[in-house]
Amino acid sequence: MPLGIEKRPTFLNVDKSGHLVRRDAAGNASAYDYIEGRLVAVRVVVVDGHYGQSEKLQLDFEDGGELYRVSMGYRTGHARSVILALAGVDRFGTVRLSTGRKDEDGYIRAAVKNDGEPLRWARQLPPAEVDSTGDKDTSARDELIDQLLEGIKARLAGVPAGPSDPADITADVRLRRVQAKATDTITDDDVPF
Repeated sequence: MPLGIEKRPTFLNVDKSGHLVRRDAAGNASAYDYIEGRLVAVRVVVVDGHYGQSEKLQLDFEDGGELYRVSMGYRTGHARSVILALAGVDRFGTVRLSTGRKDEDGYIRAAVKNDGEPLRWARQLPPAEVDSTGDKDTSARDELIDQLLEGIKARLAGVPAGPSDPADITADVRLRRVQAKATDTITDDDVPF
């Protein structure tokens, strides 16, 4: 069995200003407008933070032998936008992820390109509903995003894509969403700071 040392990725987070931020060991931050490279993996992990557990979308980019891991809140609008854009890609080339904040509304925006071509959303999100208690219900949106993420992961792994019709969301996908909040568990190596 060959032995080796696995290199740790360089971690970047999408901060409140909408920039991709990398912090060094001393806590100094460097902000970037975009990251570009070969997309090699996507995952959702559960992390413990100041306000309890939360889900994070992580995207791994490889460039020149270096691995970069971008992390953002999984149920945020910009993470959903990234997934909706990547869901339309059949063959991944050089992927560029840009983030930024719109001053008018304060929301963080994300734009994705594949081999220089801007990506549009592969699907429209279903409308948010109101549940019996009067609270906003985004379960249909969450199920669609979960399904699209699984398709992206399969294409990155070289597996042919499954059904493309949002109506084909199976009971199994709904059941998995209810049973688990994330697809992977975070390890000590995944802690960005």
